[in-house]
Amino acid sequence: CSDTQTKFLVKCGNIPDIPVPEGEEKGKQPRAEGPAYITGVATCGDCVAVISNNKVVETFDRVFQRQGSAVAVKRPTSVQVTSKNVVISDKSGDAYSYDLVLSNRKYLLGHVSVVMDMVLTPDQKFLITCDRDEKIRVSQFPNCYNIESYLLGHEEYVLQILLLSPNILLSVGGDQKLLLWDLSSQTLLQTLSSSHGDYTSVTFSSPYLLTCNTRHVTVYKLSDNTLTQVSEHVSDHDVLNLAASDSRVMMLTREPKL
Repeated sequence: CSDTQTKFLVKCGNIPDIPVPEGEEKGKQPRAEGPAYITGVATCGDCVAVISNNKVVETFDRVFQRQGSAVAVKRPTSVQVTSKNVVISDKSGDAYSYDLVLSNRKYLLGHVSVVMDMVLTPDQKFLITCDRDEKIRVSQFPNCYNIESYLLGHEEYVLQILLLSPNILLSVGGDQKLLLWDLSSQTLLQTLSSSHGDYTSVTFSSPYLLTCNTRHVTVYKLSDNTLTQVSEHVSDHDVLNLAASDSRVMMLTREPKL
């Protein structure tokens, strides 16, 4: 199943009563109320899963009819969707699997620190998670107690992970480094260091990887499992997000223009 994840901000209205997952007592979790902001979206087939900063998890069909709602144990940090499950990680370091209508929840795995991001491999055999303690963990899915490997190379927290191909993983670190990994051999292929500060946005549109350090945008091309720089751009304003289309780079800035 093809999976995409987009992070953006949307202001919502008041959120109605959320069903409590089966087997739990009502009142054990605080009711989510007031304005909320969407922090993560994932899609698979006809299912769209949404997480927000007030702990609400929701699923919709392709015409945005709500299919399910639940309140997470802790604030979600990332979300993935399969044909049968919604998987979320949270700020306590745990990851859970729900059914598509969010009525049943199953504990998958736990980190000692906050899980910053996660991805499922295209064959859905592995769940890859990263945390604030410099670690990337590759776990068998859905039996995540079976740990396949750790990918260790960052010197600070791992902010984001992206699959560039079924066996090639990119990790973005607070150490101002991009690390390219071969999942099949569990080896480090390439290290790219920033000379412009922390990475604020990283996105992949095959075969191009776009990175941003506040206002400095760099474009790389992936070929033969190697990233090669092809261009650089400097924005007059802070860049919030990036996208690529054919030979064009699109930058969403704080100014009301692209």
